[in-house]
Amino acid sequence: MQNLTFGADGGLTAACQAKHPNEPWLCFMSPHMQDTIETPFFMFNSKYDAWQLGNEFQSSWTTPAEQAGVLQYGLDFLQQLAPVYQGQSKNGGMITSCICHGCPWPTLELEGK
Repeated sequence: MQNLTFGADGGLTAACQAKHPNEPWLCFMSPHMQDTIETPFFMFNSKYDAWQLGNEFQSSWTTPAEQAGVLQYGLDFLQQLAPVYQGQSKNGGMITSCICHGCPWPTLELEGK
């Protein structure tokens, strides 16, 4: 991320910078910059990211309370993602319920395909 900057070659948009003039660091995080992307996109993602669960949630998910926390994590992810698709027919995505980071996308199937 050290090379991400605002400008022609930095990857961060002027629209996001204008949206967050006092907190430009928010443009590094998808929930805060997704609505400034003009190019249609199709996202592949897991609603249960293994890296984030292991490093941020820091749980082995063995107790009912921990399992409820993981389920809430997935619900929170979908809630944060919803604005990307609401009224935006240009965007799409495949969200898996697998716990993975760098999911094995070529092996996943949807309706047998």
